Amino acid sequence: YVEQLLMAGADVDKEGRKLGHTPLSWAAASGYPALVKLLIANKADINRGVGRWAETALIKASVQNRKLVVSLLLESILAWSFSERERIKREANESRTEEERELKLKKKWIHFYNEAVSIKDANGRSAMDYAKRMGLGDIIELFKNSEQRVANKLAKEERERQLAAPTPCKLQCGYVGRADRIKYHEERHCVERLVYCEKKCGKKIKFKNVKDHEEKHCEKRIVMCTNSYFGCTVKMEHKKLVFHSTKFCKKRIVTCRVHDDCGETFPWDARPFHEENECPFRIVSCDL
Repeated sequence: YVEQLLMAGADVDKEGRKLGHTPLSWAAASGYPALVKLLIANKADINRGVGRWAETALIKASVQNRKLVVSLLLESILAWSFSERERIKREANESRTEEERELKLKKKWIHFYNEAVSIKDANGRSAMDYAKRMGLGDIIELFKNSEQRVANKLAKEERERQLAAPTPCKLQCGYVGRADRIKYHEERHCVERLVYCEKKCGKKIKFKNVKDHEEKHCEKRIVMCTNSYFGCTVKMEHKKLVFHSTKFCKKRIVTCRVHDDCGETFPWDARPFHEENECPFRIVSCDL
């Protein structure tokens, strides 16, 4: 029946003058959690004070010792505090001045929650005040449990803030990331991180210098013999280059061994022909 009235456009916060109740305050005081949930889902004002004493639904449920309803209202107030914070944030973005914007953003969800839970009636008492005054242990315990959940959420948010804090890369590459992910950046993505040469020369170099190292400095890079100009086609690791080009290369430049005064130079594999056929100091037989 209530759902039909709501669908027909009934005022969810209409206060009956005779009873001094809105639908929500009456459902809360009477102990109907399902109805309370339905009314809140349809935007009933959870913090509205009604009647002569301006009592909220939470105060009425607490006074009547409606444990299930109190638990539901506390959870609903927590959810409302988050949505209220988002509403204020949207308003802040439309503020005319930066001062006005900062003033609105200063208020966090916990402020809305504490204000709603601590609302006092015309007698100056809150729901918790009544529970203590009447010795309602179960209601008091519900409030304490709710406070603990809120404290845990605040602690979780603080941990998240610390983890999300902007943190510069220690390797000074200029990157700034979340505190909980900066190490991953430093180990996997930073251009200043040290890595081993992929050619396994054993040296560690900065990642940004890997290409230059492998092409110009790595002892294991493959190079052509320095005597390639004279026809050597052998390729080898750079660390073997000097030994090859000076000791084994067939195109290495050598001098004539016949006589020091000859002074002719030529590739190693051309020396025998010179010494046997061209050197002016070679020993020959007399044709006579």
